[in-house]
Amino acid sequence: RTKLVFAFAAVFIGSLLTFGYLLYGIADRLIGAGTIDQLESLAESGSDAIEGIVEGWEERVQLIGSRTQLRASLGRFVATGDSAELVTLRKILDDAVLSVRSVAAIAVYDRGGAMVASAGMGSEPPPGSLPARSTSSTSDSPLFLEARPSGEPYPEIIYTMPLVRENRRVGSLLVVLNGNRLEELTSDTTGLGRSGELMVVASDPAGARTLHPVRHPLDGFDPEGPILLTGERDPAHLALSGVNDVEREGLEDYRGRPVWAATRFLRDTGWGLVVKYDADEKRSGIEEFGWEMF
Repeated sequence: RTKLVFAFAAVFIGSLLTFGYLLYGIADRLIGAGTIDQLESLAESGSDAIEGIVEGWEERVQLIGSRTQLRASLGRFVATGDSAELVTLRKILDDAVLSVRSVAAIAVYDRGGAMVASAGMGSEPPPGSLPARSTSSTSDSPLFLEARPSGEPYPEIIYTMPLVRENRRVGSLLVVLNGNRLEELTSDTTGLGRSGELMVVASDPAGARTLHPVRHPLDGFDPEGPILLTGERDPAHLALSGVNDVEREGLEDYRGRPVWAATRFLRDTGWGLVVKYDADEKRSGIEEFGWEMF
């Protein structure tokens, strides 16, 4: 009889363990699927937010470029070289820098791309000439050129736009904008737990770089500005290569920690978006469940 009791007990315990392993596997899949959905949702909302920021920048450039007197004065100066028109141009640009929110500097160029006048103070003076792709563009819409370091936690965003008068191109406009909206977006960690992070990244000769400070200390220090991302397994490389997906395996962030990440490629600017969590944080719920079961 004692042997029978032990046999029943062994069967009972074995059944519990089997059931527990089944529940553990189900919990693993459910938590994993929930995390994937969460990352996808955060990546979509982040992508939409950046699209809205970019549209706002383009509207500001359009607002400046649509000033009739700006195009008229530039056209007359290019045609006649009248110094009075140059004075007028500088007054228009000064007014635009003061009146249009987030504008750091403005410059106008002739049809050949040589600077005519400028106003404002960016981190460095506007270029003396425009790149060829700016002067050869046939679009009448703002053209994104680059996001350059500014010495601040956020970059300067540079756009150019053709200036057309009476169906004829008279020159180009260059606008340098403060990219502080990117810092505001990426510094908001609401809903991102203790390790989650939303990052906007750009290509760099060294690999990739953020366009803002990061959430976590790096080598014991809190970075005050953008950082380089040189790790081969960094999800930034997926984002910049056009991958729009969620990955749970084989990724490491700038600290060398394994992460789960969703990536998006932002076509209008050529940037990448990364939303990531430490893998340890996401697996902790599964492990806690396992300890409670067993």
